[in-house]
Amino acid sequence: MSRKVRPVVLCGGMGSRLWPLSRKAYPKQFLSLIGEKSLFEATVERVVQLGELPPIIVCGEAHHFTVSRQIASLGYKDIQLIVEPVARDTAAAIALAAEHRKESDEILLVVPSDAYIADSEAFRDAVRSAADCSEKGGMVVFGVKPEFASTAYGYLQHAMGALDAPSFSVEKFVEKPQQDVAEEYFGSGRHLWNAGMFLFDPDTYLMELARHRPDIVNACEVAMASANHTGSTIRPSRLPLEPISGESVDYAVMERAANVTGVVLDTPWSDLGCFDAIGRIAPKDVDGNYRVGDVQAVGTSDSVILSHDRLVSVLGMSNVVVAETSDAVLVADRSRAQDVKVIVEALERDSRSESENHRKVQRPWGSYESLTMAPGFQVKRIVVDPGESLSLQSHEHRSEHWIVVKGLARVTKGEMEFDLEPNQSTYIEAGEIHRLANFGEEQVELVEVQVGAYLGEDDIKRYDDKYGRTA
Repeated sequence: MSRKVRPVVLCGGMGSRLWPLSRKAYPKQFLSLIGEKSLFEATVERVVQLGELPPIIVCGEAHHFTVSRQIASLGYKDIQLIVEPVARDTAAAIALAAEHRKESDEILLVVPSDAYIADSEAFRDAVRSAADCSEKGGMVVFGVKPEFASTAYGYLQHAMGALDAPSFSVEKFVEKPQQDVAEEYFGSGRHLWNAGMFLFDPDTYLMELARHRPDIVNACEVAMASANHTGSTIRPSRLPLEPISGESVDYAVMERAANVTGVVLDTPWSDLGCFDAIGRIAPKDVDGNYRVGDVQAVGTSDSVILSHDRLVSVLGMSNVVVAETSDAVLVADRSRAQDVKVIVEALERDSRSESENHRKVQRPWGSYESLTMAPGFQVKRIVVDPGESLSLQSHEHRSEHWIVVKGLARVTKGEMEFDLEPNQSTYIEAGEIHRLANFGEEQVELVEVQVGAYLGEDDIKRYDDKYGRTA
């Protein structure tokens, strides 16, 4: 291939079928579901190892700092971030990246951040084949030979039915089918799973998108033309993107494009969209169980059992899912794994915080964890990373007591600024302007006791913030 490949990693989505592990504020791509690396980290590592151009990551504002933290853990440089001000689905997310690289002599390799790909060499081979196909014009989509009759994936219909060929003409895109149709596809020899990966010239993509959704192209062009650039981070303007409706790249472009080539990704693959998918891919014990954490499984088989904070014992069960976190436990029939999102929808209707956050909540400066809460008070464990600081802020409805247990904390309180060592404390009155910072080389840990009639996270007024969160 003569043109360089620019990977574009899409980092959106919630992963609601993997609740309680996956939450809206910390979705599945940031979790280590199989192996030590998160799905996002494994994806970035995979595209960097192609040896082509540095990738572009497209993510939302809520996940920007998690993305940055995980990239830093990999030690990679020259990675650019496009931070979407509003989520408008994959067609717009890709259009922002295409606008950024249009008129360049590059081709874009678009990949999701939450897919499991077993063989990196097979992935590289498929990308090379796709790049060669793109030189002939048109757009390329990646397909995977189905391993079973899945109703969780979309399908690509092969024009000729020769699935052993490295590339093929795509006759039709098919949405997630019913079971009987999935079984027909599986046995037909003409259908592959749609891996949600694409390769195309950025200008070609924008031209195809403009044929069907010119509003998306126009909005993304204006948003990128007036974007804010800070180092390697690009923040498109919000106003042009707000009026448009979201649409997936499959609907908006690929299903309507005239010249689409398919390339076979010849490796075990999964989007790990539910617990059953994890159980199919992950290594299992002699009884067919996938176990993570402190788990006892007695007389139990073909199950997925995941423990995060405590001992989980399962007795005499078969084909079940048990997933435990510090604030929630899921027990489900494994055959109903696709329906876990119904529980999340019920939590959202009831305004339950468990749909949004874990008990431990990641912030750009570190994290906080609610240890206990009752009417009138809450106790938190707060961790501030080296070189980071919270915003200069005040609270209308609560006072705070801080007790440092580790590190050297720099405290701003009104006109005063002072340091607190372990076993030292301070008191912040309601309405008092304050800040917590860490200028040391180790993490600062403290216990915060909040007292007040209202303890919601929205009771905060920011006056200065290094992460751009002030009004």
